[in-house]
Amino acid sequence: MSGKGAAHGGASCGASGGSSHGGERPAIGGAGDVPLKHVCKTVSLEVKLEILEQHNKGEGVCAIASALHLAQQTVFTIIKKKEAIKAAAGEVAVLSASHITCQQEPAMEELERMICTWVKDQNRHKAPMSQAIICTKALSLWDELKVRRELDEGKALKLSHG
Repeated sequence: MSGKGAAHGGASCGASGGSSHGGERPAIGGAGDVPLKHVCKTVSLEVKLEILEQHNKGEGVCAIASALHLAQQTVFTIIKKKEAIKAAAGEVAVLSASHITCQQEPAMEELERMICTWVKDQNRHKAPMSQAIICTKALSLWDELKVRRELDEGKALKLSHG
């Protein structure tokens, strides 16, 4: 073999001969002329952290890959990118911690439940919905809630527009 393809361990596919497939790879193990499709799996952050933990305990790449039904190259890549994965895991932990500590007032929770119930009812009746309609309803429900719960009249409801 000569040419660029030989340097990479493959056959040359240029005009000087080699493959008659016009640059396309032949299907290996496929039925007839149907090429095999490459199936991509998304590996969750939790699984990546598990892979790193197992590797730190001294478990081999082959054992980790077969236990989790992943390609060895996938496991190699995850181990290679362990610093970025650990950084991402740290950011997720910080975000989830802030959600745990952030608590709403009971009146706001009740308002959210009321709006949610109203939106579901509107959807059931196939009523047209828009952000303006929802905001208007939220303000009217907030006014009702302030009267019913005897909340501070000066307490305003801040609505986001997005």
